[in-house]
Amino acid sequence: MTPTEFFENIAEDITVADLQDAAGRGSWEISNEQCVKYNIKVCVLTYMVQGETDGVLMLNPAHWAPLDYYISDTFYAKDDTDKEWPYKIFLGDER
Repeated sequence: MTPTEFFENIAEDITVADLQDAAGRGSWEISNEQCVKYNIKVCVLTYMVQGETDGVLMLNPAHWAPLDYYISDTFYAKDDTDKEWPYKIFLGDER
C-alpha cells in the first residue's frame, strides 16, 4: 500500500467529532507548529513499525518521534453547519 492509499483509507475513519475534540483540546508545540505551517486545525499522527502501521491514531499529540514523515494532502471534513475542518495525516517511518 502506498502512503497516498494509506492516507485515503485513514481519512475515511476520521470523523468531524474526532477533529472537533482534538481541536478543542488545543495542540502542543510540535503539533501547533505543523497546524500553523500547513493552515490546518488538526494533525493526525500514526507510525510505521517494521513496514506495518501500528494502527494507533493520535490527534494533535504532544510528542512526536524523531522520524521522517510522509505527509498527506489536506483533507477537509464538514460539520453539520458546513464548517470545514482541515487536517493532514502524518505517517512516521524509520525509512
